[in-house]
Amino acid sequence: KRNGGHLALKVNGVPDFLLPGGSDQCQLEYGPAEPPQLDVEVACTLWIYWLPPEEEEEPEEGEEPEPMQTTVWLAIDKDHVPEEAMPIAGTVGCPGAMAASMDLNGTSKGPFHIRHAPGYACGDSKCLLSALDFSGLVALGGFEFRPRDPSPLLERCEECGGCEMQRLVSGAPSVIGYLKKTDP
Repeated sequence: KRNGGHLALKVNGVPDFLLPGGSDQCQLEYGPAEPPQLDVEVACTLWIYWLPPEEEEEPEEGEEPEPMQTTVWLAIDKDHVPEEAMPIAGTVGCPGAMAASMDLNGTSKGPFHIRHAPGYACGDSKCLLSALDFSGLVALGGFEFRPRDPSPLLERCEECGGCEMQRLVSGAPSVIGYLKKTDP
C-alpha cells in the first residue's frame, strides 16, 4: 500500500527456535517511506556441553588403568542436548561475529547467541560456525580439555561447502573436543 499498512509473513522450512520470537510468523507495520523489504534474521543459538564419562571397567591384573575420557559437544537445537549433559567454562573465539569471543562461565550449557558482524557475508567458503575456535575452553573437576583438531565444523565446511548450521539443525550435534581425567 502506498500509505503504509500491515505485512504478515509465515516462514516455512526453518525450525521455529531459530526465528525471532520462536515463531514461524512475523508481523510488521510499515509506513509510506519504509523500504520494500523485510529482513528476518535467523538466530544462531549454540549449546556447548560435555557428557560425564561412562564407568570404566576394572583393568586386568598388572595393567595400568586408562585415564577416563569423554567428549565435548556443540548443538544448535536444545532438543539435541541430553539430560545428563554438563556445562563447560572458558572462551570460544568467534572470528567474523559481532562479539569476537564468547565467555562460558561453566554454569550454563546454552543457549549462547552468535551473530555475524556487519559486512560479514556467509558463503560457500565463509561459514561463521566453521571459524569458531574452541581452544579456550577450560575443563572443570580434574579434567583437561583438548579441542578436536582439525575442527569438525571447518573440515565439513571445506569438504562440503555451505552452512554448518543447516547440517547441525538437521543432523546430530558435533564432537568439538575431548576431556581427559588428570587427577585420580
